[in-house]
Amino acid sequence: MFKVINLYLAPFILLSIILTSKAYAYIDPGAGSMMFQILIAFAVGTLFTIKLWFKKVTLFVKKFFNKNNDATIPTE
Repeated sequence: MFKVINLYLAPFILLSIILTSKAYAYIDPGAGSMMFQILIAFAVGTLFTIKLWFKKVTLFVKKFFNKNNDATIPTE
């Protein structure tokens, strides 16, 4: 069903892309500020996610090596 819809919509989409005229538009300062905030939020979110994953990996490695060291140390 979706293939049939795509076959009918494709010519209209192509024509709307090809036959567009100039818009003479501009980006106002509010939109530029919003884009800047989105970029900052994306960067901070990415760094926070990397930090969380790094902590999880280091904790796993510490636990893994700590278990091996405890097994080889003789207890009294």
